[in-house]
Amino acid sequence: MHPLSTRLLAPLALVASSIAVVQAQSGPARAPLGPQAEIVSMGQPSRWLAYGGASLTATGLSGATALGGAGFLGVRHPLVNPIVGGPTLSLEGYLGAAGEPVRGTDGGIRAGMAMPILFMQAGLDWNFRINRAQFILSAN
Repeated sequence: MHPLSTRLLAPLALVASSIAVVQAQSGPARAPLGPQAEIVSMGQPSRWLAYGGASLTATGLSGATALGGAGFLGVRHPLVNPIVGGPTLSLEGYLGAAGEPVRGTDGGIRAGMAMPILFMQAGLDWNFRINRAQFILSAN
């Protein structure tokens, strides 16, 4: 017999005997108490999906390195069954900061529509620092 197979026999026998003991102790499946027994359902998932994240950035401008970071929170709302990857609306807010030479805080609000099946998203980004909206297009 191969040395590897002899090493595997003992753990497999232990697992098999443990399963047999658990099944013997659990007994037969129990029927509901009667017609009055309540049926509990987990229900449908929420149509509003919350998400969030954070990033750390390092930017090299003119030989200097600026470290920064940002965090974002948002919600998505699929317009059709999310399984099919159809259109999804999203709204998110973000806040971040950077060091020299791009010193300061940055933040804003993004609203958009995504097509998860195509890995594409388009929308508007209102940036508080520059006080205007810009078009965004992303491939996720």
